[in-house]
Amino acid sequence: MTEQVADFSRLLECLLDRLPAFRLSLLEHVRVDLECVERVAGEVLLRKGDQAHSLYIVVSGMLRATTVLEDGRELILSEFGRGEMAGEMAMLAGGGVYSATVSVATDAVLVRVPRDAFDRLAKSAPKAVRELAGGIRRRLARDQLAIGLPTLFGPLDETMLRFVEARVEWVRLRAGQTLFAAGDKGEELYFVLGGRLRAMAGDGRTLSEMTRGESIGEIALLTGEARTATVVAIRDSDLVRISRGAFDEIVGKYPVVMQTIARIVVQRLRAKEGPRVASTTGKCIAVLAAGSANPAVAFTERMVTALGRVGPTLHLSASRLDSMLNRPGIAEAEEDDAAGVRLTVWLDEQESHHRFLVYETDGLPSPWTQRCLRQADEILLVADAGSEVAPNRVEKELLGAMDGISKARQSLILLHADGSRLPSGTSRWFAGRNVLRNFHIRLDTEDDFGRVARCLGDVAVGLVLGGGGARGLAHIGVVRALREAGVPIDMIGGTSMGAVMASLVAMGQDWEQMLETNREAWIHSKPHKEYSLPFISLIRSRRLDNVARKIWGEYNIEDLWLNFFCISCNLSTAATMIHERGSLWKAIRASASLPGVFVPVLSDGHILVDGGLVNNLPGDVMRERACHRLIVVDVGSEHEFIFKLPEFPSPWQFLRSRILPFAARIEVPHIVDVLIRATDVSSSQKTRDVKRIADVCLRPPIDAYGVLQFESLDEIAEVGYRYAKAQIVQLRGEQSLVGLFPVK
Repeated sequence: MTEQVADFSRLLECLLDRLPAFRLSLLEHVRVDLECVERVAGEVLLRKGDQAHSLYIVVSGMLRATTVLEDGRELILSEFGRGEMAGEMAMLAGGGVYSATVSVATDAVLVRVPRDAFDRLAKSAPKAVRELAGGIRRRLARDQLAIGLPTLFGPLDETMLRFVEARVEWVRLRAGQTLFAAGDKGEELYFVLGGRLRAMAGDGRTLSEMTRGESIGEIALLTGEARTATVVAIRDSDLVRISRGAFDEIVGKYPVVMQTIARIVVQRLRAKEGPRVASTTGKCIAVLAAGSANPAVAFTERMVTALGRVGPTLHLSASRLDSMLNRPGIAEAEEDDAAGVRLTVWLDEQESHHRFLVYETDGLPSPWTQRCLRQADEILLVADAGSEVAPNRVEKELLGAMDGISKARQSLILLHADGSRLPSGTSRWFAGRNVLRNFHIRLDTEDDFGRVARCLGDVAVGLVLGGGGARGLAHIGVVRALREAGVPIDMIGGTSMGAVMASLVAMGQDWEQMLETNREAWIHSKPHKEYSLPFISLIRSRRLDNVARKIWGEYNIEDLWLNFFCISCNLSTAATMIHERGSLWKAIRASASLPGVFVPVLSDGHILVDGGLVNNLPGDVMRERACHRLIVVDVGSEHEFIFKLPEFPSPWQFLRSRILPFAARIEVPHIVDVLIRATDVSSSQKTRDVKRIADVCLRPPIDAYGVLQFESLDEIAEVGYRYAKAQIVQLRGEQSLVGLFPVK
């Protein structure tokens, strides 16, 4: 053994001058366990994925940490020499695994600290552990930078990595902090190393969320324009800032970077036109009991199983965590404690290995529950639908105030014993809570857990049904074919007759029930035959309103089993209305109130009419939800609206052609046909755009049927069924739709 390691006191003082507390603790608590070892160039010291057994302090020589990228190339994360350490991250995590492979670059002499010795040190010298953790978190962020930068700058080698690293600034945001505001000058580009941020419009709408490996601000940096959105941290987040000056330096030395950035900008601008790309980085989901009961434990087990079918999922409760790390009580450790620091490092590492981390709170405002909520990207408020709705103690203390400890999106999940009756009173749960969306789960239906899991994982399947009068009855057959093929319908929306059909699907009706509902509504009740003096409309609303109330009762949109929306047109403001909450029957009536034919709907003094005027096939609205796969069904008219007449006949000429037995029959467009055709034209361009962005576009051959031909209900539904069934056979073979159609 070399003479230079004979005196550990003198040696460690030289090696660890930047970590005085850690150095003193080594000498005081575990000196007898320290061991000097020699390793030769090329030898693997630590291997990625192996159980952590030691950390090493470099006395002389050089070590090299590497990882393998997705394309198979090996990337050097760092090289480190005298006084630096290897394996400390895994050791600090409490017996974790090594996150990178470390090999010996040149012959080296090392001081080895065994795992059991380090564990004793951690218990007896928490200050030393905190000191060590500070450097480790920076190392983790640096490794993420090295792994993620190729997505921003293209392929890079170690020289380029060092050049870029020397020109970035490290930024840490606490939950709720603003990165920049709309209107700010765009002088910097940011790269997310960890955490999650949200981009918001001026009206508070969420535009997008950014997580590990994503960049922010490319367009503003390139154009010099002001920021178009405000970006805030949902939870504690680490980023690097690249100033305009630094960016110019990087591009000047490596011009290829500009090509990569330009490609990212183009992809961002096209993002709304393509399938929603599900993030594969770790998403943290906290489960918190809401109301008076606590069904969260049983729910979490089943939801973890469902999420596991979407991607690797880790279930974390206080007891599970203590067991995993073999550290009783570590889940309750405060963030600033030595044990809390170790836990934070370990949790950061788990995010890089799992698609979902599910944090199960303990029902108390404990340190563990607080950590779960602070760590969360999304909070699930889970309640028994029959329990008391008032926010409980934990909700009030930790989430109720304006300065609540989490800025994460909150989703309400109500549990029902079965689907024997439609939910009701869901809106009462919104009072006192900042709920952005809600889900209903029938405990006897495993598919409901899968549906919510896909929505949480941004891989949901959305179905959109277009308007078209009686031709919309074809939707019944399409839905039947999709269900027989095993295609999940996770959320649904529509316009006009499409809204009517979509609402029945969201209520849980099967195709046979949909047929009977429409038979009673259109064939028996005939609301479209109740003619009126045409002061407001051709058809009175009394019978139509009665039919609507009979079908949808006093239910609200948020009471439906599936997440649902429909579209109407606000004539008062010339705006598109998206109905996602509130009275269901009124929303459907508004969406299907063809102006001039049916009486409009009044809402707070505003006049609402058929949504076909503005968006007859609202697939773009569905894309804005957590929709990865979009299926649209278009039943609008495609035939040419041409009548071979030199001029329109007078009313008397038309009437004579109908009354006199030998008079030539004059064919003219019916007033309803004209009005419906007008709605088709007004949103035809948007319909064409939606068809381009859809994963699946179905267009049943229903042009032979009139828009008021409801008496052909069974025939039209059958046409939709046969058409969709044949189309699905062809679509099963398309590579781009793998996973949409289950393998038989």
